[in-house]
Amino acid sequence: MAPAGSTRSNWTATARWGSRPVETVQLRSRNDKDFTRRYPGVVAALADLPDQTVIDGEVVALDAAGKLVFSLLQNGGTNVHFYVFDVLLLAGQDATGEPLVKRRELLENRILPSLSEPVRCSPVLEVSLADLIQSIGAQGLEGLVAKRANSKYQPGLRSGAWMKMRVNLAEEFVIGGYSVGGSVFDALILGLWRGGWCTSRGHEADLRPHRAPRYCGK
Repeated sequence: MAPAGSTRSNWTATARWGSRPVETVQLRSRNDKDFTRRYPGVVAALADLPDQTVIDGEVVALDAAGKLVFSLLQNGGTNVHFYVFDVLLLAGQDATGEPLVKRRELLENRILPSLSEPVRCSPVLEVSLADLIQSIGAQGLEGLVAKRANSKYQPGLRSGAWMKMRVNLAEEFVIGGYSVGGSVFDALILGLWRGGWCTSRGHEADLRPHRAPRYCGK
C-alpha cells in the first residue's frame, strides 16, 4: 500500500488491530500504564526475550472463531495474543535509528524465533490497497498502518513516514438510559467502555418512528 504519488516498493503495510498497543517487555502501554499482571500468558511467553530489549506491538483478544473482539480484552478474555511489529532496543543496542526494513529483519531473525504462542508476528501485507481494505473490513479489524520502508522509529513525532487508515468506523455502545420529549420516547443515552470505565458518548436523538426498528430489533 502506498499513498498517491509514491512508489509501492518504498512502503510496507501491516494491519492496525485496534486494541491496546504495548511498548516494553513489562507490558506497559503507550501512556505508560502497567498491564503486566493483567496478561500473565503474554508475559510468560516473553520470558525468552534478550535482556534489555524493547519491542512494540498490540495485545488483542480473540473469540472461539479466531475473530478479534475488543470487549473480550476489556473484560478479561483468556484467548489473548500479542502481535509484534517493531523493535526499539535489542540486547541493549538502540534500533530506533535503523530503517524499518532493518528493524523488521532484526525482529524476525533474532527475536521472534525464540518466542512462542501467544506472541505472534504482525506480518507485512504484500497485496493491493483495494484487497487490503476488503480483507481488513471482512475481519472486523480497525484499519491499516502504512510505513515507509526506510523510516526510523520516532515516538511522538508525526513525520508523515507512518500513516494510519481507519477502515471500520463502528463502535459498540452501552445504552445507559433514555430521555423523554413531551409524551414520547426521545433519545438514548449512550456510553462507551474505555480502560474499565464507562464514559458518556452523548445522546442519539433521531428516534423517529420510521427509524425505530434500527434500535428495537423488530
